[in-house]
Amino acid sequence: MWKWFIPLAAGVAIAVGVAAVGSQQSSSVHVASPTRSGTTGTSTGTGPVGLKSTCGSLTGPPATYDHVIWIWMSDESYTDEIGARGALYTNQLANECGLATNYAAITHPDVPNQVAVLSGGTQGLTRQGCAPCTTAAASLLSQVGGSWKVYVQGMRTPCQRTASGFYLPLWNPATFFTSSDCAAHDVPMSTPGGQGLATDLASGKLPRFSILVPDVCDSGSGLVRRYRGCGQSKRVFEVARSDSWLQYWIGTIEKSPAYQSGKTVVIVTWDQGSAPSKKSQAPQVGLNCLNEKVLAGGCRVATLIVSPYVHPHTWVNTRFSHYSLLRTTEELLGIHVYLGAAHDAQSMRQAFGL
Repeated sequence: MWKWFIPLAAGVAIAVGVAAVGSQQSSSVHVASPTRSGTTGTSTGTGPVGLKSTCGSLTGPPATYDHVIWIWMSDESYTDEIGARGALYTNQLANECGLATNYAAITHPDVPNQVAVLSGGTQGLTRQGCAPCTTAAASLLSQVGGSWKVYVQGMRTPCQRTASGFYLPLWNPATFFTSSDCAAHDVPMSTPGGQGLATDLASGKLPRFSILVPDVCDSGSGLVRRYRGCGQSKRVFEVARSDSWLQYWIGTIEKSPAYQSGKTVVIVTWDQGSAPSKKSQAPQVGLNCLNEKVLAGGCRVATLIVSPYVHPHTWVNTRFSHYSLLRTTEELLGIHVYLGAAHDAQSMRQAFGL
């Protein structure tokens, strides 16, 4: 668990300090200046090393990238984050980088979304309590030739399939694929011996494809209220804690050789939306979000695109989905065989200048 839990005063400041950027919806791509003081949208003039800002520092994106990183959050709808109290950094990142404003999960609940985003289909899994919740379908994990890792916060042993502490296996997508070498690549985010994500970033050992998964306390999900050890139970503090976790890891990635090289793309998304407050409006199990004309609570999630080639405040209203995320990642890594529904999905690459 992270030891820097957000104190009360900081939480209050965050709660009142977030601008309502959600009101800036656009029907097409809109590019504006970043909000952070001192950042610019120009290149340093010395090449990729020493980028001045998280996004917008470089032009002329490469044909393929060395690394794609997903930050895989859970159970938050678009409006739970964009323009929301507590999500100060998430909204700052949306202004400085790219935001898909009309992005859909595939269904409800978590498990079929975890499977669909990596394989191009739910593979018949429609609920959490499936026995077993696994599939032999091909996935992005197998497409990258073994050069992948899922870094999971709170997981004690590689490919752990049982819940413990603040770790929930239903948020760990690698555990659902029997075709992947889960034990070798699904790893704790950090270990007592100092190994993990931070070490791989600093030493240049980041694989081609990575997924970062927070524990329940740092996920921002409403499930955090069931865990006493997570601290404050008020919604604004739950979101603020998750926001602080995201800021730490984006900052760590940004400073790494992999990102500074200009050959890494980071995509932040949520596996599914949150349930509305009224039980009668709760998302239906098996809900087909792709058929929804207007994305509602259980379907619409925020997705942020982070790269030196993304112009600041690139907000795109094109309908994208988790299948778009799969298709886009395959393209970025130079994979030309698109899995399942990714074959016909709308790519995000051109819209965000990647």
